[in-house]
Amino acid sequence: YGKVKMLQAVNLQNAHGDIENTDAVAWTTSSSTSYVPSPLLANGKLYYLKGSRAQLSCVDAPTGSVHYEAENLEGLKGAYASPVYANGNIYILDRKGSCAVVDEGASFKVIAKNKLDDNFDASPVIIGKDLFLRGFNNLYCINDKE
Repeated sequence: YGKVKMLQAVNLQNAHGDIENTDAVAWTTSSSTSYVPSPLLANGKLYYLKGSRAQLSCVDAPTGSVHYEAENLEGLKGAYASPVYANGNIYILDRKGSCAVVDEGASFKVIAKNKLDDNFDASPVIIGKDLFLRGFNNLYCINDKE
C-alpha cells in the first residue's frame, strides 16, 4: 500500500477486473484529498477536506474540474467527521466542536459558524429537520422548527 491519498471517479458500467489505465476511470486526483472524512456528493459537485484539515475543495463530479481547492475554514481545526448536506448548505464539524456552514455551489462561501463545548469525531446525521451530533460527552439534536 502506498501512502498517496487519491480520489477517483469510476464509471461502474465500464469497470471490470483491473481498471487501471482504462476508460472506466473517469478522472483521478491526489491534490488536497481526504484522509479520514468521506467526500460529499451534492448536486453534481464533490466536496472533500484536505487530509484531516479544515480545508475544503469542490470539484465537478462527472469531470473532476476544480471549482475551488483547499479553501481554509477559518476557526476550524482538524476534522474526522465527514461533511453533510441539508437545505442548500454543507456542514463541516471539526474535532473541537466548531462547525462551518458553507453555501453549496461552485464558489466558496462560509455563511455561518457555530461552536459547541465538546469534541467530535463522528459524522453528523440528518433525519428530517433534525441534525444529530455525537460528541465525546453528549448527544446533540439541533432542530429547525420553521
